[in-house]
Amino acid sequence: MQQQRDILALAQRRLRGGIGTHFEVSQAEVPLPETERRIEVIDEEIQLTRNLLAALAGKGP
Repeated sequence: MQQQRDILALAQRRLRGGIGTHFEVSQAEVPLPETERRIEVIDEEIQLTRNLLAALAGKGP
């Protein structure tokens, strides 16, 4: 995620400096929302797995 943010920041700096394009900035922005959504899903899966392991071990979540 941080790498994608860094790429976006670089594209924005290049645009401001006159050597980048709006297309490059747009291309750098595209994957961010999907990555954020995937991280949320993975975090939920981790929590569910922890709860399952706790239940299997006879402990509460």
